[in-house]
Amino acid sequence: MANEPNHNQKDWPPDEQGRRFWQRTATAAAVTAGLFSLIVSAVLIVNFLRQSPSRQLLAEDAGALDNPQLIEWRSQLHQDPHNESLKQRIRGLDMQLRQDYFWRQGLNQRGGTLLLIGAAVFLIGLRLAESLRQRRVEPGESPLDAAGQRRFLSVGRWAVAAVGLVLAGSILGLALRSDESTLEAAFAALTLEAGAAVGGQATLAGGDYPDWDQLQQNWPRFRGPGGLGVRAEGDYPLNWNGESGAGIAWKSAESIKPGNSSPIVWEDRVFINGADLCPDPNLAVYCFDAASGELLWQQSMRHSPAPGEDPLEIYEDTGLAANTMVTDGRRAFAIFATGDLVGYDFQGNRLWSKALGVPDSVYGYATSLIMYRNLLLVQLDQGEPDDDKSVLYAFEAQTGNVAWQKQRPVAGAWTTPIIIRTPAGEQCLTCSDPLVISYDPADGRELWRADLMGSDVAPSPIAANGLVFVVQPYDSLYAIRPDGAGDVTKTHVAWKAEDGIPDIASPVAANGYIYLLDTGGYLTCYALADGKQQWQQEVPGGEFQSSPTLVGDRLYMLSREGVMVIAQAAPSFSILARSPLGEISVCSPAFCRGRIYIRGRQHLFCIGKSAEGEHAEP
Repeated sequence: MANEPNHNQKDWPPDEQGRRFWQRTATAAAVTAGLFSLIVSAVLIVNFLRQSPSRQLLAEDAGALDNPQLIEWRSQLHQDPHNESLKQRIRGLDMQLRQDYFWRQGLNQRGGTLLLIGAAVFLIGLRLAESLRQRRVEPGESPLDAAGQRRFLSVGRWAVAAVGLVLAGSILGLALRSDESTLEAAFAALTLEAGAAVGGQATLAGGDYPDWDQLQQNWPRFRGPGGLGVRAEGDYPLNWNGESGAGIAWKSAESIKPGNSSPIVWEDRVFINGADLCPDPNLAVYCFDAASGELLWQQSMRHSPAPGEDPLEIYEDTGLAANTMVTDGRRAFAIFATGDLVGYDFQGNRLWSKALGVPDSVYGYATSLIMYRNLLLVQLDQGEPDDDKSVLYAFEAQTGNVAWQKQRPVAGAWTTPIIIRTPAGEQCLTCSDPLVISYDPADGRELWRADLMGSDVAPSPIAANGLVFVVQPYDSLYAIRPDGAGDVTKTHVAWKAEDGIPDIASPVAANGYIYLLDTGGYLTCYALADGKQQWQQEVPGGEFQSSPTLVGDRLYMLSREGVMVIAQAAPSFSILARSPLGEISVCSPAFCRGRIYIRGRQHLFCIGKSAEGEHAEP
């Protein structure tokens, strides 16, 4: 610099030596970061150019690989569906394409992160070097002796070299391998897509999860699309007899393991879970052909107690498998009262599993699983409100990785959450003692809460007519406006009802009315708009624990004795039919494509049209 003395370093005062040392260190760091950023940029550009042709290989809008060779082989497979050699070639090419795709996607993500870090270090280094170049250190400001300067210089050189090696190693490692989660996702996608190619499963549109229309056409979770217990229309049977076989399309040939969970249906497959003690918990998942009742596969797993885990206590009325499964059209997930969570593809291959620990639930854990896009949501409520035990989990469906989780200040409950659509966005609605809480299902952010609930909450929430409805057993039905923020206890309850409140069965609502069915068989109808009671009727058939389902204007109510009472719902009540199953049932039936699927104490029943009717509209 023009105004600096021109003499040897050894003649500089210690403070000037320190300034110059840090200036050189900052400059070296900036140069190293700049070179590193150029290398990362070059790798990303090469990856982009090499990926450009393969971008067409994974058509996200179609949700399937669009490789010309795959198209040709799949066309051949349609002509020769039993060609095992061709199936193996399809699987192999599918694996290769998906591994390449996910590897390059991971490379782009991590390379972009490293590029941002490199650029930040580059800019900070330049700024610091320029500041030190322009600033003359005053004597005494940073007094260092000569030995100290030599130590600083030595450490600085090694630090710069180490930074360079770390950055170079990072980019080399990034280029040579992908991480475990990326490969796991690739193989999960491979397994599912290969199965779709050779197994006849429909391709999902819009990514790796079904769109709204596909959900409406199937019965993917407890109480069907949205968890509302509503099938808008369809030609569903009124009369059958499980003992004589009249009106029964099929009944599972073998007994299934005990369980109070309900069946779920996706196109040509029906899933259900069961469990027993022999002497340790034996947990099972079943997949049946929806048209014929053939058992396509059965998979089992054992519960392994964690060190120090208390002995498992099973409440007989709940059992080990009261939690209904969920499917996203490619995978099916089950959870049990042991806290064991497992996911399978449609061919019966286990994708991943988790041991969440045996929930602290006095009557046994019974909350069912739900999906939000590519996330599996698990409401694990347990203990008391102040125990800090309850958690809402969101797992990535492909990998089982935790996307987010939220501690919940609530007690154990037996309710299942729902996803609702509002003008402001989608919400995940939950209810347990003492709170109704709404979350953003994408990230778990709490949106609003209402302090309305009490102990032993079993009926699940529903939504209709721009309102959400929650039930405090034996006490109250609350209609809540879901457009609030924070604590809405005193501001967003639209109306409240106190007559005919159920203790187990969840409500159902449509066409301007909401219906409540209590265990004793009393059905109460309220107007959605203002909560005015319309009528109350006693439903013959015994005790009711299954939640009612509304199909068009017909209300299907299954008694514990297995008698389905079908009634004209509104504006007035009249019974249309009483159809016996021949087995005890406390499960909610599934309605899909003109058939009704009911789980009895020993068997799974399909009621309705025979196989030729399988393509009836829902």
